[in-house]
Amino acid sequence: MKRPKVKARTVSRPVAFVQSQKSTGTGKQQERGSAKIIEYGKGNKLPDEIIKVFLASPTARRCWLKLKKFIQADGFSERAAAAVRANPRQTTDDLLPYICWDAAVFGFALRVKYNLSLKVAEVYHVPFHTVRKLDDGRFLVNPNLGTDKEKREDDEILDAFDDSEEAVKRCLTQVGPKGNKQPGQLLYSFEESSVHPHYPEPAAWSAKPDIESDTEIQRADYNAIRKRVKPNVGVFIPGEYDEDNLDEDGKSEMDYLEDEVRTLTDPEGEGDAVLFTGAGKEDAPQLITIDGMKATLSMDAKSETIRKRICMAFGLHPSLIGMDTTGQLGNTQQLLNIIQLTQQEVLDVQGLIQRAFKKLWPDFDWTLTSLNIIKAVPEQIWQIMTEEEKRNFGGYSPLEKEQTPEGEKVLNALNSLSPLVATKVLESMTKEQILALVGLVAEEEPTTQTEAAQANATNTGRFQKIRAAIAKHLPGAAAK
Repeated sequence: MKRPKVKARTVSRPVAFVQSQKSTGTGKQQERGSAKIIEYGKGNKLPDEIIKVFLASPTARRCWLKLKKFIQADGFSERAAAAVRANPRQTTDDLLPYICWDAAVFGFALRVKYNLSLKVAEVYHVPFHTVRKLDDGRFLVNPNLGTDKEKREDDEILDAFDDSEEAVKRCLTQVGPKGNKQPGQLLYSFEESSVHPHYPEPAAWSAKPDIESDTEIQRADYNAIRKRVKPNVGVFIPGEYDEDNLDEDGKSEMDYLEDEVRTLTDPEGEGDAVLFTGAGKEDAPQLITIDGMKATLSMDAKSETIRKRICMAFGLHPSLIGMDTTGQLGNTQQLLNIIQLTQQEVLDVQGLIQRAFKKLWPDFDWTLTSLNIIKAVPEQIWQIMTEEEKRNFGGYSPLEKEQTPEGEKVLNALNSLSPLVATKVLESMTKEQILALVGLVAEEEPTTQTEAAQANATNTGRFQKIRAAIAKHLPGAAAK
């Protein structure tokens, strides 16, 4: 007797996830208007793909943010430069975070406008991924460039930055695509190379497989946890159901059966139901369950290796994004060395920003500070620092009472003596010498006998207090 067929289908809801396609810079030119646009990667969409992949990965996003912080640091070292008005709504200090975010991965772009005196009047940040080069030296800017919302009417053509008198005058006479006056020039800056002469391709992009794996591991962890709560099920329904003949709604018996079983899955599509049909229960297959959590937990060691490789691609040590590597988070000197190496890593990018601002406002010093996450001074250096240097290092305000270097040397010498000897030295000092130790000046000599008596009484108590205050800070004073 011929056994009836056993049919099996997986019934699940579709999961909204699209794998990004591999893309590399090609430098191919594409016709657009009277000039040709130089494509930025396959389909002219490489920067948008890079941003999408980087931001989807927790590790890559964290590395990007950390690089941005190292580049920006505490801003411009000269406060007057930081307060320069870049445009009606922003100072240069306000503009800097946007520039550093782009520069950490790509480069940066600025729209420059001029006044009638042919001087820089306004500067605006332009998102780097919205700019493309034209083969005639100009630039195309479109806020939706490389996306499905891109429209030709949103294109804006800008001249490259040129502060010569002729170029500035030409800029003042130009009109934008929507009738707005003076679209401005574009200052476009990145680290050029013979491999990438037109557009930058971040070094971290070489770790694209690892970055996408980091994203998928996070997704797999989430799905495994969800399915552990709402597990997959196997459903066997006796009978044979037609899947060839369709009714007026275009559905077969099997389709209706699948709709019924689909109610067993959760709305988010995290649980699946496997539907089996057959002539009888004896035709039902044996179900063998597989615990997905074991496979997920086994990826923990591998995921840490992946995260470390991503950090390496970004030029960062894993400890800088919070990954503890054999106690390095507790080793101050080792962290200091790592921070200094990272500061060296971002010097070139900081240089690009400083040179750009120097072109726009040459009268200011645009030096960027270095990021100091922790402060540490070797013990031997700390011992020879003055009290004022120590207070300055700790971020405290200077002492109100001024003290001469000579007075400080005397106090330091007294501190090195035994309490008995130091006390004898203080008793042998004149009133003027004691006053000088604490930054005070002797009062003028009294003119009358009464004034002399009053001054003597006042000063006696005053000197006693000063001697007592100094002696209190001498070695062994507490024991005494």
